[in-house]
Amino acid sequence: MEITRREALKLGATIGVLGAVSGVLLKAAAESYETKAEAVSITSVPSICGMCMAQCAIWIDVVNGKPVRIRPNTNAPTSAIGICARGVSGTFSTWLNPDAIKKPMARKALVDWAQGKISWEEARRQLSQSRGKYDDMVEIDWNTAIEIVAKKLKELADNNERHAFTFLFGA
Repeated sequence: MEITRREALKLGATIGVLGAVSGVLLKAAAESYETKAEAVSITSVPSICGMCMAQCAIWIDVVNGKPVRIRPNTNAPTSAIGICARGVSGTFSTWLNPDAIKKPMARKALVDWAQGKISWEEARRQLSQSRGKYDDMVEIDWNTAIEIVAKKLKELADNNERHAFTFLFGA
């Protein structure tokens, strides 16, 4: 296939025009982005990923009050070389889940026990009946949640049953 001189000049002129137009468009887009970027408030908040036992240190980039990106905190030993996809996607899924629990929840029997309305034996009986069901869960405030945990821990310590307690963290 042969290209004539005229066709080569047309092709060159077309490429030149396309290059000039795209350059103008790119410059306009960059200026528009810079103008928008000035109005945006970006902060990086240090945090910890809770998706596994490693508890990697992360930075959460927040734009106008909403998390937009998760980055590894390279100053921490657990995340010095990066963070896993599970941490990034799982953390975002947790934030964006409309069904996420935002306040402490407890079974009604535990709340009644903590407030002294029923005995621990009665609370255990009610808890065993509601096992596998979640219709008796009630929203409580943080002080009540802490009171329930503290009261049970104190009872275990007073009865010399510290072996009955285990602490787990992570997903």
